[in-house]
Amino acid sequence: MEIQHGLPELKVKQDVATRWNSTFDMFKRILEIKQPLMSVIAIHYKNLPNLSNTDMKILEICCQILKVFKEVTDEISSEKEQFTFKYCRKFLVDNPEIPEECKQLTEALLSSLQKRFSNIEFNKMFAEATILDPRLKKFGFDSKTAFECAKKNLISYVTRNTPSSSEVTKRNDEQIQTDGVELTKKTTKSAIWESFDWAIANVVSSVNPLTAGIIEVEKYLDEPLLQRDCDPFMWWEQRKHVYPRLYVLMKSRLSIVATSVPSERIFSKAGQTLTEKRSSRQGQKVSMLLFWNSNL
Repeated sequence: MEIQHGLPELKVKQDVATRWNSTFDMFKRILEIKQPLMSVIAIHYKNLPNLSNTDMKILEICCQILKVFKEVTDEISSEKEQFTFKYCRKFLVDNPEIPEECKQLTEALLSSLQKRFSNIEFNKMFAEATILDPRLKKFGFDSKTAFECAKKNLISYVTRNTPSSSEVTKRNDEQIQTDGVELTKKTTKSAIWESFDWAIANVVSSVNPLTAGIIEVEKYLDEPLLQRDCDPFMWWEQRKHVYPRLYVLMKSRLSIVATSVPSERIFSKAGQTLTEKRSSRQGQKVSMLLFWNSNL
């Protein structure tokens, strides 16, 4: 029937309860083959009511709604993307074009989002990962309280990891770094500059760890947002000397994957690597092969 309509041969897809986005795939396929499908129903299943233009319009709108969730699951299943669930909810709530026939679907989706992710912004790991993403910062939060809590946690972390005054003085004695150019400090003593050096040392040693933490966090938050399609890890790599303590925390937060899909991919690759004909490979070598395969 598709050939008669000048279309490629496509089969109807079945909705599977345990498979992500299968409902979206089913609706999308129906729209792709709607003319052949309606012809088959009219010719071979005359006792069944055929699909109307209204039904097709409803399916189109349902596809638009479910497409958002399709894109979200694709992103969170990858290893290099980050997505905030608040935009799913925003699309469902603020979209005025959703007809009454689709309200039940949107209400069910909103209810599930609320049930699963209502307090996710107060999750410490999630909140810190969001605020440390230079593409999001405070704009990744719906709740101002959640943002302030995450900010407070960052300041607390930086304060705890601020080096002591003796460490700062020792570091300054060894090397002075200005704008990426390393300048070796003179080791000769001068009676003329002795009082000046003593005064500067007192200023450096009097830096309060809490003050240092607040300054580092505020300075980071005041920086312009990074464009969404840019790499946040490259941004941090360029500023690791500007925000050294936040940089350390970032590495343990932005590296967290959102789902178990990446690890499941590794299991599949392991099955392809350690086959019956290659069963003599040592575990360490297999581990190295999988590492290179996943990171190159």
